[in-house]
Amino acid sequence: MLSDEKKTKYRRFVEQLYLKCQEIQDQNQRYVFRLNKMKKLIKRRSKDVEILKNRLDRYNDAWRHVPIVAPHRTRKTELRGRPKSKSLEAKARKKKAKQDEKLPLVTNNSPNKGTDIQ
Repeated sequence: MLSDEKKTKYRRFVEQLYLKCQEIQDQNQRYVFRLNKMKKLIKRRSKDVEILKNRLDRYNDAWRHVPIVAPHRTRKTELRGRPKSKSLEAKARKKKAKQDEKLPLVTNNSPNKGTDIQ
């Protein structure tokens, strides 16, 4: 009896280990596929850049001697810091409205209407 229990435990352990190995192998295959895909993209980009350089050289454009200047940061995604969201602006408006409600209202509906108090 005891040996049967040990065998079943061992069998379960081996099956779990096998499943884990299969998962790892599948993940590794996905990584290899992604890596090969990226290599192809890089190779294609390099070819495109080479073709573009050759075409610019044929036009006798002095593009190789022009200094490279970084573009200005004009888009919101390029700006430092996180842009304010509309929800933050709405919260600020609500907060201001609450503060305005707390302030006492000054009206001319007082009981001494029409009398001059000096």
